[in-house]
Order: sequence, then structure tokens, then C-alpha cells
Amino acid sequence: MQVGKPCHLTLAVPDETTSSNATSYATKVFQRLLANWAQDLLLLRKKQELRSVTSGASIREPGTLDKAA
Repeated sequence: MQVGKPCHLTLAVPDETTSSNATSYATKVFQRLLANWAQDLLLLRKKQELRSVTSGASIREPGTLDKAA
């Protein structure tokens, strides 16, 4: 990454190349963060679904009524 002179010496505003590289890097990091967050949510949902399926829920035949109802 080539770093040029700042556009404004007193304010130290970065040049166009540095600004463009920083924007590109920030975009990639943000996309990776969102992907990891979405993956965590999907894994949590999968665990919850597996837990509800394996929690011992009984399968009743069609047409039978639940006595507790």
C-alpha cells in the first residue's frame, strides 16, 4: 500500500489512494462480521430446532384428541 502526502498538512486528511484502500478494507471487514453474525444465528436456530425435535415430543395419530386439552 503506497502512502502519499496528505491532502491537507494541518488536518492530515489522507490522500485518495489511502482513503480508497481504507474504504475497501472497512467494507471487507464489515461483510465478514455480518457473515459471522448470520452464521452464529443459523447455528443457534439449528440447535434450538434439534433440541425441540429431540425433547421427547410424542407423535399422535391423526384424529386423536389430547386429554390435557
